[in-house]
Amino acid sequence: MTAKAVADLHEVYVLLDSLSEPSDIRRFEELEAAREKVLAAASTLAGEIDRHDLHHRFRSAVRSMEKARRMGRAHRRNPLGRPLSHMRFALNIGSAQGSVHLILAAVDPGNAPALPET
Repeated sequence: MTAKAVADLHEVYVLLDSLSEPSDIRRFEELEAAREKVLAAASTLAGEIDRHDLHHRFRSAVRSMEKARRMGRAHRRNPLGRPLSHMRFALNIGSAQGSVHLILAAVDPGNAPALPET
């Protein structure tokens, strides 16, 4: 079951990495499934992870994905706030991606994704 949890985290990382363009804010519905995968991985790996910082990273990833979903809904509802919605969506996606990357680096160090170039 641990291998499935790690594979799900890799899928979430790839999804978050694909949400890099401003027009990707319209795909905010996909974040619900990703959030569920992170929650399932956290519950699966809870017995194996004793480090408090990884528990914090799981919470941070879930919280950031929830905030990004809210920004996607706000983008759809409020045309005047769209520039801010884009900025907040990108900020929260980046935060979630960073949290998932740190989780993968700790849980599966051999297959952790490379850090994005700046």
